[in-house]
Amino acid sequence: MVRHGTGAGWQVRRIPAARVPQIEMMPALALRNPMEGLLEVDVSRARQLLRAQRERTGETWSFTAFVIACVARAVAEQPQVQAFRRGRRLLVFEQVDVATMVEVTIDGERVPLPYVIRDAGNRSVPELHRTLRSVQGDPAAHATDNRRQVGRLLRLPRPLRWLLWQILARSPRLWQRHGGTVTVTSVGMFGSGRAWGHGLACYPVTVTVGGISEQLHLVDGRPEVHEHLHLTVSLDHDAVDGGPAARFLHRLRELLETGQGLEAGPTDDDPAVPAATVGSADRSTIDGP
Repeated sequence: MVRHGTGAGWQVRRIPAARVPQIEMMPALALRNPMEGLLEVDVSRARQLLRAQRERTGETWSFTAFVIACVARAVAEQPQVQAFRRGRRLLVFEQVDVATMVEVTIDGERVPLPYVIRDAGNRSVPELHRTLRSVQGDPAAHATDNRRQVGRLLRLPRPLRWLLWQILARSPRLWQRHGGTVTVTSVGMFGSGRAWGHGLACYPVTVTVGGISEQLHLVDGRPEVHEHLHLTVSLDHDAVDGGPAARFLHRLRELLETGQGLEAGPTDDDPAVPAATVGSADRSTIDGP
């Protein structure tokens, strides 16, 4: 429903039903004491390996799948960062379930579809890539299920819905069952430039992917263009202290910079992956899921 105003010109639009639960639950689920880190990570090697893999096989692995794989592995090695606080106790899940948004086309419109990747810490980059592509390939099944759940929620009185959000916020097992333990969200994957995203931290680990910028490095006296990924990482300070948080961030940076999960791509017969030179960077593998 769109109503047009007169004079200055304005519109009144109805909020999509799928966004109503998200709007209502945010105040209940947002972390009270998040600590955040802004990372700038050199992902040139990973981008080079992705290009080499595409040239060798003809398949373009999603850069988003690579980021999710690195986040999940870093969390699996430091599981205390995904701890849920319940009173004076912490519940630490052993499995890493990553919630993300997959851009799909429904009824001719591109919309973000929430999806939880189960046991992402034990899944490879190609596995994650094909999982995300399968959601994009058949979004109707996932969207229909989401619409059915939203429809049931909206039939409840608002005070009862608010009670449900409170229960969800206080039940780590329910949260993990329906929403996972970690979230990776992208606000800059389709753009470029030095930019960090910032959003509500509703999970013990929230990773917001910002932009990718090109920066000149001097390597052996020669200028090279390196690509830097900008990340905002939010952790629940009530559940994790600075030491484990720093180790998690260090490991995440290491995985992203070394291209973990992509090294097996080139074979012995393949030429070495060339270093980036001025003007050589492209954005063919910077995509959504």
